Amino acid sequence: MFSKSFVFICHVIISAHICNGQNNAAGATKNVLILPYNPLYYMSDADRDIAATTDMPMTKVREMFNMESERKLYMALRPVYNCISLLQDTTDGGRKDLFSLMGILGYEYAKPTVSERKPNIAKVITLKTTAANNDSRTAATYMNESEDTRYMKATFTNEEKFVSIAKKYEADYVVILTQMEIKTNMKVCVDPSKRLFDRELILHFCVYDKTGKLKLGNFGHTFFSNENSTPGKIIGDLFPFLSDVIKTSIQQL
Repeated sequence: MFSKSFVFICHVIISAHICNGQNNAAGATKNVLILPYNPLYYMSDADRDIAATTDMPMTKVREMFNMESERKLYMALRPVYNCISLLQDTTDGGRKDLFSLMGILGYEYAKPTVSERKPNIAKVITLKTTAANNDSRTAATYMNESEDTRYMKATFTNEEKFVSIAKKYEADYVVILTQMEIKTNMKVCVDPSKRLFDRELILHFCVYDKTGKLKLGNFGHTFFSNENSTPGKIIGDLFPFLSDVIKTSIQQL
């Protein structure tokens, strides 16, 4: 006789498959393969301040930023697309393919792809500061719309291998995060008495189709005060919004 716990587990598994099928039927028709940015392409002038807010070593914080930026994008795209994350795939095959793809990528600054349709994807979010002053500030999160700026573009040295792995996962698009930046604007002081300055979080990315053709390349960015520089605030408050902006841009393809 089967135990009640076994029957319950089977029920959960079957329900999960049903929900997944419903999501696919609802319009998740394209497969998207996601790659994280190379940790060497994390640039920040705020590491000292960030490190001061946590007991974690900064190396661990950088690792969290790398993993969570990819995971938040995965979560944003999942309701719309069938997503494949090689970073979250712990199988030997998944790890091998991740290292193979990351190994053939090169990077260069390039002119961004700016949509002519210019969808209204700007967001305004409220970032709460410390409970002591009960203050709040707004930060605009949006996609770059200037062709005069440059984004970090990923290229590949072995197109055949890129296309082969994309085909293996039946990926219609390969979304590559390419660089993360945190910049402090010391010239813009939000509150001189508290030494609050504006900071900018920038996430670069590009999108290739399964044939290796570049479809989209740009960066999303958002602004926050240096008072909101804890890893939890940055990951929890800002990463999801940048992911939504990237998702909206991909949907314009």
